[in-house]
Parts: sequence; C-alpha cells; structure tokens
Amino acid sequence: MHDVSMTIVRRHLRAAKIKCRKPAKKILLTALHKEERMRFARKFIDFDWCNNIVIFSDEKCFKSDKDGRKILCRKNGERYHHKNILPCRSSGRITLGYWGWMSSMGPGELVEVGRGSQYQSRLLGHQELRYLS
Repeated sequence: MHDVSMTIVRRHLRAAKIKCRKPAKKILLTALHKEERMRFARKFIDFDWCNNIVIFSDEKCFKSDKDGRKILCRKNGERYHHKNILPCRSSGRITLGYWGWMSSMGPGELVEVGRGSQYQSRLLGHQELRYLS
C-alpha cells in the first residue's frame, strides 16, 4: 500500500473534475420489468387521458438504513450512468399503500389501503370512489 495524503488524492480528483457526492437512487428493474413498462407505454401511446378517469396506486416506504450515508466520486453529467446508481434494496421498512383517482377535471380522493389481498375489495367498496359511478 502507498502512503499518500488525502490532500494529494483530493487535488488529483479535483484536477480530473471528479467530485464526491451522494449516489442517485433508482428502483432496481429487471429486464422483464423494463419490457413490461415498454409494452404498457406502447399499448397506451394514443390513449386519450383527457376524457377518462385514471385510477392509480402507489406506496410510500419509510426506511432505516443501517449502512449510513453513501458517497461516490464521479464526473459532472454522469449521475445516472449505470455504474453510479445505487440500486434500492429495501430492508427494515414500513410500507403504506394508497389508491387514488384523477380525471381531466382534477384530482379525486386519496384512500389509504392495507396490504395484500385486501387492496381490491377495499378499493371497490370504499365510499370515496362513489364519484366513479
């Protein structure tokens, strides 16, 4: 191992225009996930979203990361290069599920729902979705 001071290392990184930053985080997508997203996009490319109600679902995850803050060194403009992205692998999380809707007239209501098989029955029976009738 070489005995090099941090000052020299930082000077050389700065000369190479490499800065240390927090890595970008993205959900880790498999080839199948990407293919399914492209299939969906192609299927609905000409869909008229303005005259239709759109129902959506989403989750919010609250995570506690035992590994602490992560830093990487990269050049400007390379934030989203594959090698600079930290894939999200969750553990120690709390997940909340939501159903909601919107239309061309604006947003509808947002309903918190439980997890698992109760999603559909809770959505279909929930009074907030009476506006869809």
